[in-house]
Amino acid sequence: MKNSIQVLLSSLLVFVIVGCGGSHIIVGNARPPTKASDVKIYSTPPANYEEIAIVEGSSKGTFATTNQQKTNQALEFIKEEAAKVGANGVLLSGYGDLSSGAGAVVTPKNSTVGVLVVGSHVSLQGKAIFVSP
Repeated sequence: MKNSIQVLLSSLLVFVIVGCGGSHIIVGNARPPTKASDVKIYSTPPANYEEIAIVEGSSKGTFATTNQQKTNQALEFIKEEAAKVGANGVLLSGYGDLSSGAGAVVTPKNSTVGVLVVGSHVSLQGKAIFVSP
């Protein structure tokens, strides 16, 4: 019984780690990394900026429960991705509130343990940019 609980918890941890976060695709010149806390979010283009990357952040796999918490989590991930490529801003281009489901079946020593996680998550897309002073 102890082994099946350990396997179940390990599987859930892997799902949570793999299922959340952000990503980026470089489309310009990357700069030295910045701090995510210094990255500003823009809904309209600022006057002078340079595109660095396309970034995405998702609350999928996090423990956020309200739409605002999910949006905040996705924003943090998108800012972290932008900071990795040296951006000081993100020009948002897409927002999604998506339903998701995932399942995993673990079979330790002749027993079957099923895990089903169903819910929704927020996904954000944008351009990581460097805004000139």
